[in-house]
Amino acid sequence: MGKQCYMLPYYVAPQGGVIVLLAKKRLLQKRVHFANIEVNPRAIKAGKATPEGMIPNNAGQWVLIGGGQDDSTETEAVYREFTEETGIDLEKVPGLLSEQDIHLNNALWHCIAKRALLPEALAKNIAGQIRGNHTPDDELEKVEWVDLEEAIRRMQNYEPVDSFYRKQANKPRDWYVEMLFQARGLSTSS
Repeated sequence: MGKQCYMLPYYVAPQGGVIVLLAKKRLLQKRVHFANIEVNPRAIKAGKATPEGMIPNNAGQWVLIGGGQDDSTETEAVYREFTEETGIDLEKVPGLLSEQDIHLNNALWHCIAKRALLPEALAKNIAGQIRGNHTPDDELEKVEWVDLEEAIRRMQNYEPVDSFYRKQANKPRDWYVEMLFQARGLSTSS
C-alpha cells in the first residue's frame, strides 16, 4: 500500500499570509470502487456503511484534496486524486495553477502545494463540477479558500456530528495539520 497523496492549491494574499483551498466532504457518498458490489451486512452493523451502499468517508470534514496511492508514483497519484475529486484535469485546463510543484511529505503522506494563478477561477470551476455532479468520486460538498491559520484551526477542532460519522473520521487529523504547518513556508516561495 502506498502513501496518501494530496494537492494543496494556495496563494499568497496581497497583505501577506497564505490562503489555501480546503474541501468539505459530503456526509454520505457512494464509493466509486464499490458502487456495483452489494454492501456487506457486517459493514452496516459496524457503522461503516448504510443499507443503501452509501459510505461516509471523512463525512462532513474539511480536508485537503487527495487520496490513496495505487501503483502510480506519488506525483501521479496526487494529480489523479485531484481530478477524481474535483472533476478538473489540470493538464487539460492549464493556467489555473503554477507549473512549480512544492513537495511536502513524510513517511505516510505526500502533498504537492501549487500556487493558484487564478484562485477564483479555480474555486468556481471546482464548484461548478461539484454542482453539476461531474466529479468522478462525488465526494465533495464544496470548496473554500481560507487563511492558513484558519485551516489549521478547522483541522484541529473537527468534531464529528455523531458516533456514526466519528467512525468515518479515518484520516488522522494530525496529518492535515502537519501538512499545513509545513505550508507556512509557502509565503516565501514563488
